[in-house]
Amino acid sequence: WERTNDSPPPSRWMEAQMSFRVATDRAYGLPKVPKRARQIDPEARKLKDHLHIVHSLPCVICGSRERIEAAHLRMADVSRGKEYTAKGKKPSDKWITPLCAMCHREGPRAQHSMSEWAFWEMHGVDPITLCERLWEATGDLEAMMFVIRTARQYRKEAQ
Repeated sequence: WERTNDSPPPSRWMEAQMSFRVATDRAYGLPKVPKRARQIDPEARKLKDHLHIVHSLPCVICGSRERIEAAHLRMADVSRGKEYTAKGKKPSDKWITPLCAMCHREGPRAQHSMSEWAFWEMHGVDPITLCERLWEATGDLEAMMFVIRTARQYRKEAQ
């Protein structure tokens, strides 16, 4: 649609668009939502913050703080709300654990060198519970550090 000479000036044109939007929202019974609130998705913001914080945690397997990566969990446990994520589709950032590069991709006993289930079983860690606890503690670095320390402690006791 092109503006013509008889179109209202830009400011009045914008006002007309906004009043149409408000009238449409009211017709459908939608509440007025401030523009800023429409732009920010709280869940997306929490996922971004969670991913950033997990990179600052120590490796849950060896305790290293060097080259920490977010290891996405693909395995499933439907009874706890974790569905299997097929190849080619990245799991949600809610389902991540901190692993150093050696434990995640590069070492001879790295997560990517074997089945995911075998890796976590070998190290005595329940990754789904770990992910759930880290997600619950997102935004509180101390609480997230406690989750990692606890997981490492129980891992040592199991071995």
